[in-house]
Formats: sequence, structure tokens, C-alpha cells
Amino acid sequence: RIKIKDPYRLFLSNEDGFSLREMVVKSYSHYPTVLILQSTNGEIFGAFVTEEWKQDNQIFGTAEMFLFILYPSPDVFKAKPQLNQQYIKVSETELQIGEGKFGVGLSLDDELWKGYSESSATYDNPPLVFSNGEHHTFEVKTVELWGFV
Repeated sequence: RIKIKDPYRLFLSNEDGFSLREMVVKSYSHYPTVLILQSTNGEIFGAFVTEEWKQDNQIFGTAEMFLFILYPSPDVFKAKPQLNQQYIKVSETELQIGEGKFGVGLSLDDELWKGYSESSATYDNPPLVFSNGEHHTFEVKTVELWGFV
């Protein structure tokens, strides 16, 4: 279903501002997309999103979605639809990717400044960032959203 295409950047927080709303607007009519985050601790992680972004507090996405870590230890966490189908949800105040009885796989606030990562049933992932805290919180250095041509 998905063909390899050339990537191009739709959104870069350092140029477009730290705004979830602006990122969703810039993603309009583009899918699939790749969300890449870098924390202030240097960790690089993100998600592959298969459908057009919607900021309506409704769950969307497909079983082809996944979470990933690029640095420090690369890994991929594919969706487990038999466990949970809460792939992604975007509201006015928060982005959540993966949910379930364990927690939210990746969450970002509406200013794209702070987030947290927990083990999620949807992706059967460990927290994507290292932290001493229960929620594995992080501060964002950069957010990128890439589309394909």
C-alpha cells in the first residue's frame, strides 16, 4: 500500500514555531508522515503516522503505524491491533500516540515544549526516553514532521 517516495519537510519547530496547531495545519492533506522529536537530553524518537492529521480529539490511524527510537538505541515498535487500536489522537491541548492500560506511548503538549512517554498497549513499547520519573517526561529541543512526494 505504501510506496517509497522522496521525503520533504512539512514542519520544523525552530522555523515554524512550537505550536501543535501550526504543525497540524502544515500537515494538511499529507499522509503518511513521520514525526521526529529530539529531546533536550539528545534522545531522538518519533512515530510513523499513516493518515491525515486531525485535531478533533478523535482516534485515527491504522495498524501500519509505529513508534521508533533513533538515538541512543535504535528500535521500532509496531502497532498491536489485537491489544489496542488507540493509534493517535490530537486535541487542542495535546497529542497522544498509543494508549491503553499501561499508559500513553508518546504525548506532547500544545506548545510542543514538554512531553512524556510510557509503555503503551497499542505499540507494546517501553518508554521512548530515559528518566527517573514515573512518566518519563522530557523537554523538546526540535520537532520535525516529514511528508513524502
